[in-house]
Amino acid sequence: MLEAESHLHLGPASEHGAQDSARDRPRLRAAFVQTVQIYGAGLPPGGLPNVDYLSRELQRQTDLTLGGPGGRLLLGTVMVN
Repeated sequence: MLEAESHLHLGPASEHGAQDSARDRPRLRAAFVQTVQIYGAGLPPGGLPNVDYLSRELQRQTDLTLGGPGGRLLLGTVMVN
């Protein structure tokens, strides 16, 4: 099982309003879950995750979901159980 804890910084309210943030949250969560599930499924038993790759892919999903740069994904924890 691969688990990642993340936080998202959306910048000033003028760039991305609170209403947009609430609307995008389910889409972001779905994109993050799909990315982590696909990546985790490809890990060999006992394999360690490549956190740099995972971070890049999650940031890419953030940018795609938000329609461009403006959100910054911060990974807090990545665990393999």
